[in-house]
Amino acid sequence: MSSRSTQVLVALGVLLVAAFVVAVGVAALDDGRKTATEAEYEATISSTRERIDFALVRITRSQSQEELIERIADASTAVGAAGDDLDDAGVAEGYDALHDRLVDTLDAFSEELEGTAAQFEDPTFAPNLQGINSLGFLEWENVNKILAEMKEKGLDVVLLERHLGQETPPDPG
Repeated sequence: MSSRSTQVLVALGVLLVAAFVVAVGVAALDDGRKTATEAEYEATISSTRERIDFALVRITRSQSQEELIERIADASTAVGAAGDDLDDAGVAEGYDALHDRLVDTLDAFSEELEGTAAQFEDPTFAPNLQGINSLGFLEWENVNKILAEMKEKGLDVVLLERHLGQETPPDPG
């Protein structure tokens, strides 16, 4: 084999390695996130919000302490699942940072609800439940702040509502 063909093979090998390195670099930069149109993303956010709202309104319809604790725990599961589904959904261009914040906040909200249910189950805390007439959650407020930012940015989304013993809405499915 001549030195000329050796040089060509070496150059070809270098080019293949360079192409591989570039491909790996591009793949590392691509987080695998799906994209969505703004209308699709708006529908996803609205569906997520409806699922959460349904779980929260059920809490207000509790008829006993046991049911209250169970429904708070159920809401924790529902909020966590909605956040997981949102994390897997496509994101409209320009909403990546808000999307990530919303997913993280939904995870924190789920944990806050779970902690509340656990605290209410504690027999030493039970006397504190007598006469309770409201619950507040910091992460509920944070979710609404992010939804408001999305609304300001152009998405037609509705904030989570405050619920005061309202009728249970139909299951958003």
